[in-house]
Amino acid sequence: MTQSFRLMFVLAAAGAWLGGCSSSGDDDTTAGNPPILARPSKSGTVAITGSDRFVVMVNPETDSVSVFDTMTDTRVANVKTGKEPSSVVIGPDDDTAFVANRAAGTVVKITGLTTSPVVSAPVDVGSEPTGVALSPTGKRLFVAELAEGRVSVIDTATMKVTGTIDEPDHPKALAVTNNGDASDDDELLVVPEFFGEPAGTEGSDTSRTGRIRLYKLADLKPVQAITLAPISSGFAPTDLNGTVLAPVQTSPNQLASAIVVGAKLYVTSVSASPAPPGKFNLNVQPVLEVADLQTHQQDTGALGTVNLAKLVKDQVPDPRTTPGAPPRNFLADLIDVGFVGSDVAYVLSQGGDAIQRVVLGAGGPTLGSGANKQIDIGVAPAGGAQACQTPTGLVIAHQAARAYVNCWVTRNLGIVDLASQALVKTVESDAIAAAEKDVQAGRRFYFTARGRWSSESWEACGSCHPDGLTDNITWVFPAGPRQTISMDGTFSHAPGRAQEQRVLNWSAIFKEVHDFERNTRLVSGGLGAITDPGPSGCNKPDEVARPLALDGYKDGKSSATGTDVASAAARELQNKPGGCTSNWDQIEAFVKTIRPSRGLRTLDPASVARGAALFAKAGTQGADPSAAGCVACHGGPGWTASRQFFRGTTTRTQQLLGTPFQAPPAFPSAASVGAQAWSFNTLQISTQPTSALFDADEAQGAIGPNQLSCVLRNVGTFGVPGDAAATAALEVKFDPTKLSFVARAQGRLGLNPPALYGLALGAPYLHHGGARTLAELFDDPKWRPHAEAGSAVWLHQGTPDDIAARKRDLINFLLTIDANTAVQDIPAGFDACPGDEF
Repeated sequence: MTQSFRLMFVLAAAGAWLGGCSSSGDDDTTAGNPPILARPSKSGTVAITGSDRFVVMVNPETDSVSVFDTMTDTRVANVKTGKEPSSVVIGPDDDTAFVANRAAGTVVKITGLTTSPVVSAPVDVGSEPTGVALSPTGKRLFVAELAEGRVSVIDTATMKVTGTIDEPDHPKALAVTNNGDASDDDELLVVPEFFGEPAGTEGSDTSRTGRIRLYKLADLKPVQAITLAPISSGFAPTDLNGTVLAPVQTSPNQLASAIVVGAKLYVTSVSASPAPPGKFNLNVQPVLEVADLQTHQQDTGALGTVNLAKLVKDQVPDPRTTPGAPPRNFLADLIDVGFVGSDVAYVLSQGGDAIQRVVLGAGGPTLGSGANKQIDIGVAPAGGAQACQTPTGLVIAHQAARAYVNCWVTRNLGIVDLASQALVKTVESDAIAAAEKDVQAGRRFYFTARGRWSSESWEACGSCHPDGLTDNITWVFPAGPRQTISMDGTFSHAPGRAQEQRVLNWSAIFKEVHDFERNTRLVSGGLGAITDPGPSGCNKPDEVARPLALDGYKDGKSSATGTDVASAAARELQNKPGGCTSNWDQIEAFVKTIRPSRGLRTLDPASVARGAALFAKAGTQGADPSAAGCVACHGGPGWTASRQFFRGTTTRTQQLLGTPFQAPPAFPSAASVGAQAWSFNTLQISTQPTSALFDADEAQGAIGPNQLSCVLRNVGTFGVPGDAAATAALEVKFDPTKLSFVARAQGRLGLNPPALYGLALGAPYLHHGGARTLAELFDDPKWRPHAEAGSAVWLHQGTPDDIAARKRDLINFLLTIDANTAVQDIPAGFDACPGDEF
């Protein structure tokens, strides 16, 4: 092969890199002028110098960044930066890096990056910094603070915060335009909102719109934002007769990365379609959003916003019908995007361990290259021992046909040759200690959509729980409307206290993490991990699922149309001899480590202290005389009264199904307050009982499935209080066997209190997402029974100004609750559960 032909082949496979636009640290050292970044800056977990000589990636679990020499493909430095580094960007001098430390709430500067790295003193910023980007000259650093809800501006020479942009709600990623001149003032800062903004009917497929905020670097003032509308997913359900219905819509959400390419902006989205039927290929979609930075409009043209899953379906051969074709990958959880030139995108799928090449040609977007349709990085490269699993970021070299990937779970740097379109090498970034291997395996299983966990890499646990937290979407499940619960509160995190587990789901229908095996099978379309070997053994196509009862507590049928009697004890079923995995034990080990987001850091400390006193029960030590008494339902080491007190064995669960339950005398009772009573159940585990105090279905019969009674609290949040018709329309179960809403949802007689960690990232609130803000939760008369559940007087004492101030103080306290907040224990008489049996 001649040298010129070889060059043409590389260009054809990779896409011409001239004028490339993917950067996290590039420089243009024009003679006589200070260097400026050669390409627009973007936040990410991996960055490359303008010379292509060095790559830096973050290692969140080891509080470090690693530096690699691309000439030798070796790690040359490992530098401690602070707790949980989340984003890195390299300055125009190629020897300075800036790192955001998410858990620490700090930013540091690393000088001597490529020789002898030195880390500066940390600069305090707001809660949960997740993205950093530079102005073209490198003089200003912008920091996205996901929980604090703002962007900080840092002078990189002095490392001082010089200003903040307070308008954003939840910025996670950043990008900065760059027209190539030496002035920063004519550029724009791009700030996508990570979560879609509520719009229309909660729980519908069009319930979110995306927003990308834009600010002039000259004065940091906003200009017209870009809004992103829902699009057709291109996937359609069928009715019971097999008739294909209209394609479902999908709404922008989880805008995790952004890149400027000329006058275009490309943003990754894990778009949501929460309305039923809940099916693996209808729930979440890997959408690449495209916007025009000149018109400030979403690009909906032929080369505009696109659902990559639909392109996969249309362009990637199905191995079921094309013998010899590799497995299709539907690109679960888009997490980053890079470009070669202006017409070849490389889009990174975290859940699918894949890079999708997208050529933006005149005839529309096409996938893959002559080498392959998709780049699989989830298997070890030829001659290598380690795959690149659960990636979080990628960066493309300027001149070499290479991409570099932060392989989070395998903790290595993935090197992708864009000429051969393949992962060719992985290099260790930091060691995985023996003591953390179970947690790391659980992290892998939680965030992967491959193999047993989903059909064709469509979705993972992380699809609805980014970072293990929440996507803020209200999903309409067979149980009813259910806002995604952040999993940082599954286990308590109080320092010096043993971890306690919250009972799971809004209606307390699951007792252990292993119960989510049902979601893997029924929602994600996966085989699951509670299995038996088939004739060929484990990890083979004929591996079979062990039957698991649909009910979380009572043995019974394992499918909606089944007649079998299967075990309800998921952990016990997993642990029976002869099974293939104990993966749920490892997932549980990981879930125990999910860190609650830090409380907001910029609130008035005096207001927060007053709010803590209001949270307490009036008359207890430290309580405000007008306290709201929230602690009665949300006290304890995990900020919830919900507590799993028994081991979920078949024997113990069957005993509790027949054990009487009586609410504590401290609870408001039906005899005294009627339908406002906190509890109505009479057995420790039971279906929701019939009660003549209610109308509609609650008066006519029990409503399943079984629940753990002692954690349920009726505090007036079911449906739309005062509107029976709206409640009837909202609080319904969807029957997937009939493709219709057929029954009332559980919850009118009590729901399972959520933990209060990370409320800044958890809106909208309540199980149906009925309150968009904490202020609405306390101000809207509909939710007054909830607001006054712990005290009937706190919103009625003093002047209107006094009451408004009280609400602000309580909200400020709620927004600061994290793993380090001093615990307020549940007052005597308000914990309805027996003592722990562990």
